[in-house]
Amino acid sequence: DTGIGIRDEAKAIIFQSFSQADSSTTRLYGGTGLGLAISKQLVETMGGEIGVESVPGEGAEFYFTVPVEIAHASFAQVPENLAGLRALVVDDNAITRDMLADHLGSAKIQCDSAGRGREALQILDAAAADGNNYDLIFIDYHMPDIDGLVFAKQVGYNKGYGRPSTLLLSAIADEFTAEELAAHRVTGRLNKPVLPDLLYRQIGAAIEGEATASNILAATPETDADSQLCMDMDILVAEDNRVNQELIVMLLRQFGARVTITDNGEEALAAVRRHHFDLVIMDCQMPVMDGYEATRKIRKMDLRANNGSPMPILAMTANVQDQPACISAGMTAFIGKPYNYGDLKSALRPLLPITTTHSSADSPSPAAPPTSGLDREVLDQIRDMQEGDQPVLLQQMIEIYLETSPKLVAELGKGVGSGNAGAIQLHAHSLKSSSARLGALLLAALCHELEEMGKNSKLEESSAVLRKLNTEFHYIVQELLAERYEE
Repeated sequence: DTGIGIRDEAKAIIFQSFSQADSSTTRLYGGTGLGLAISKQLVETMGGEIGVESVPGEGAEFYFTVPVEIAHASFAQVPENLAGLRALVVDDNAITRDMLADHLGSAKIQCDSAGRGREALQILDAAAADGNNYDLIFIDYHMPDIDGLVFAKQVGYNKGYGRPSTLLLSAIADEFTAEELAAHRVTGRLNKPVLPDLLYRQIGAAIEGEATASNILAATPETDADSQLCMDMDILVAEDNRVNQELIVMLLRQFGARVTITDNGEEALAAVRRHHFDLVIMDCQMPVMDGYEATRKIRKMDLRANNGSPMPILAMTANVQDQPACISAGMTAFIGKPYNYGDLKSALRPLLPITTTHSSADSPSPAAPPTSGLDREVLDQIRDMQEGDQPVLLQQMIEIYLETSPKLVAELGKGVGSGNAGAIQLHAHSLKSSSARLGALLLAALCHELEEMGKNSKLEESSAVLRKLNTEFHYIVQELLAERYEE
């Protein structure tokens, strides 16, 4: 260790639990003081000794001795059919890279390496340009710049890389399910430290079987060019989620509308008292005053549209079972979350003037079972909504999500920890909506589970669901960071 060194009087105590050489309250170095104590127990359990030599100001040298027997097992048999393959090892740990390079070299596999995900992508781009793609990519799960699973998914979606087999390296590789790995285009998994026999078997399985998980085809969104909404009117949107605000404002402005945003029902009520709106789009679940109560109060005001009919109020909710409550409160129509361009247009069509050249109905695609990671079709739909002279919509939505969602996850954790059903329901609902909007469908489904638990005050399984949510949220943040970089 090249740090500050250890004084002689401190050497006697640093191997004790919760002890550090610098014990002042303003010490500069972190840690719990358990590392050396645990190391001492491990070494002594194996019949060895541990010690330290140090000069203050010049660092310290820790050492241990352990008595072991010489192993007599034979070395791993190197298969001959792997010769000539090309492999790329992506790991920030130089020792792991060198060890794998030795094992691969023994099998006559040509090996290159990269210490960062970005560096690896540059190597893959250069190989693709030369028409000399890699057959195998070994990916460390924990990397400083790109999560290993996110990296694997990026590689899997880039056809230019030639669909290489990808193997995940992790000390906890067995904790990932086959479904999780397949969703991220991972072919196989290897626990660290990597043993040669298992390494060769995994490579053999990868090159003899499917090189990647099943292809995920992104459907091209319909353009609906044959039907256009004409909305030269003022619309009020009551929505507390900033990601959803950004999306609906952009969509409505594409339709030609002038949009006013409020964060809750109370603000919406004040807005309709100050200004005449042609339409209100009302989220059902909001803080301060929800959409149902705000709608009931608006109906008591007997506000009218220009044609003399009651002012239309379009309800937005992620819970389909809320539709009867929407009708009872006086809402005119209903749209479920998450919605896309076609869904919103279909909901607005009966409420607003339409210019139609050909009659056609928007038919939303049936929802697929949620899988880990981002649904690329949803992201493509957001890109297709983009107008040429506007700021990049997807990037704006990602920025807002990355700013707001960690707070919601933290509040969810507090709610589960304290057994606060109301807080769980509120924060899960908000996170569900914005996550689904960006294509994080499995994360949204987990939020829905927690929301229902909070709603029904049945929290027995909330901790288990929260753990799954935290894991998936980590994946989503990494994928969104990568998307933001690409945008």
